[in-house]
Amino acid sequence: MKLRKGVKLTAFALAALTVFPACSGAPRADRHLAEQISLRASDLGPGWRTLKARVPKRCMPGATACLNAVLLSQGPGSGSGIGLTSLFRTPGAAFAAHRRTLALLPTVGGSQPPPPAVAQLLGRRKEHYSARVTARKALKAGRASATFCVEHIAITGGPDASRYDAEFLYIIDGRTTMSVIVAPRSLSPEPQQLLERIAARIQASTRT
Repeated sequence: MKLRKGVKLTAFALAALTVFPACSGAPRADRHLAEQISLRASDLGPGWRTLKARVPKRCMPGATACLNAVLLSQGPGSGSGIGLTSLFRTPGAAFAAHRRTLALLPTVGGSQPPPPAVAQLLGRRKEHYSARVTARKALKAGRASATFCVEHIAITGGPDASRYDAEFLYIIDGRTTMSVIVAPRSLSPEPQQLLERIAARIQASTRT
């Protein structure tokens, strides 16, 4: 049951990232580089392990590489971490995609409606979904910068009714963009620490 709920959360989170349409394959060298900077269980601290979630491959427009989502779960509690990474041919393309992503995010206090695909799924399950941004700030680590935000999410009316705060970290370093989602956020390290860990790996991988 917990794994099923985790996979469901993964599907919701992926669908919510409407700036990530499906994409075709990428050069093998770029895929290898992207794999090196994916989210790892160790980024989120002890007790996490990597699980395979059956979700579609996603990436940003113009990407040279994209990753399958990674689902991470912790102990008997239940938490899910998701990492999506895209590499771009030029810094300008990476920054443009990053700006488009941030432009879709509501300001603090604003609500985030579900995408049409999620709304249809909720309708069939007779559930209602709502998300409201409760915090948002800018972070920086080395040449990488990030926008961090917290959303209070509620799913009501169905068998998996729940309420939790989800943590979103949108990272860019001039060539790479990455979205990290952790829900519930109480299971995540400090966002600055998470950014520093991922930024260090991005910088190490782009040297090759």
